[in-house]
Amino acid sequence: LDVVKPFSFQNTKDGFYRLVSKILKAKEIEQASRVVIGMEPTGHYWKPLAWFLTEQGYPVVIVNPLHVKRSKEMEDNSPGKTDRKDAGIIADLVSQGKFQHCILPKGIYAELRNLYVARQQQRRKLNSS
Repeated sequence: LDVVKPFSFQNTKDGFYRLVSKILKAKEIEQASRVVIGMEPTGHYWKPLAWFLTEQGYPVVIVNPLHVKRSKEMEDNSPGKTDRKDAGIIADLVSQGKFQHCILPKGIYAELRNLYVARQQQRRKLNSS
């Protein structure tokens, strides 16, 4: 059941504000006292959105991509991937409490994580030669 008609938005600040307006609309329609934002952390596109929503005061949680895939296959016996279908699966997993809290490192911890990732990438390049 879609509370708000599915929509797309750009991975920009304007797109994020558009999403927040839809969240507020859904919150009003459902007369909800709070909202939890669930997402699948694939690639790097989710991070700017997670930072933005966290700064706006929304709790952000992440769902394991493997759990999304397996849940999708169990629901309709099809591994087919659509954004609308994935959003429904993610929402269902979040409502069941099957998520992890999103930890976005700040300051020196963010720098250490970035350095670690850069080191891992360099090691892979060296080992592949």
